[in-house]
Amino acid sequence: MDFSRRLVEINERIRDLRTVGEDISDYDYFKGNQNYTSASQLKKLINKGNLHFDKYLTYGDKPTEALFFGNVVHTMILEPGEFDNRYMTFDESYIIKNLDKEYKNPRASKEYKEKLQEYQKSFDDAGAVMVQSLLQEGIANTEKKIVIPKDWYKQAEEMYESIQKVPIAMDMLQNSVKEKAFFSEMAGIKVKSKIDIIMENAFSDLKTISDVPTPKNVNKAIHNYDYDLSMATYAVQTGCKNASFIFVEKTHPYTVGVYQITDDTLERGLNKLETALGRYANFLELKNNNQMQGYFTGLV
Repeated sequence: MDFSRRLVEINERIRDLRTVGEDISDYDYFKGNQNYTSASQLKKLINKGNLHFDKYLTYGDKPTEALFFGNVVHTMILEPGEFDNRYMTFDESYIIKNLDKEYKNPRASKEYKEKLQEYQKSFDDAGAVMVQSLLQEGIANTEKKIVIPKDWYKQAEEMYESIQKVPIAMDMLQNSVKEKAFFSEMAGIKVKSKIDIIMENAFSDLKTISDVPTPKNVNKAIHNYDYDLSMATYAVQTGCKNASFIFVEKTHPYTVGVYQITDDTLERGLNKLETALGRYANFLELKNNNQMQGYFTGLV
């Protein structure tokens, strides 16, 4: 694939991006289509190497609180009408207030853990599962309704309220479809993506950020987390280079940053994508031939 030429041709194929892509649940997207890779997987390969990538494909990643909270925020902002279908909340303070005695660290006490198990059983009986259980069991994607702490809900809600005060961000959210999946082939490799926000002739990605979303901090996040590779993947799949980010700070006062992606950033991502696809093809060849390499060489 000639990525430089592909960049020039982008934004010439589809008149209304909202009419393409597939509506598919997160559960089906992650559990199905196992013969497709993704930008997230390709990042792991180029940053961790073959052995770690092979381990990831075999065992997966253990989910983290950050992963679950990110999903909560995405649902709250992108699909608020779906929130109650996916999540329930519980007030942890209710358990702590009703302990028989005071503890310096209530959550570490045997009594707290026993009462939490009783509380959890009521959710299990209702066909739901507490996020703490999912963290322990290592299951990131479940069809059950997920029970989250009440303060997560409040935090996500306040982040959404902050975005609602930004006209350009709300215009993007109100004139778009959300969470559409794309499946395509690049350089002989099957690649899947799920794009957060798709407008008529543009797309955008919603990101949370620990720092204030200034240009300096956003550029640092793009570099550290290879967001440019993700956006380049979306650009190639949609045929559109009109791309942007909505960043929202994860802590009060929940500052918002809306940034258009430059051609330079997109081309840098395309170069990363080209490298990653080549590495992925090499990984498959080594694995099929039982010749997996577990070392690095070169100049530093």
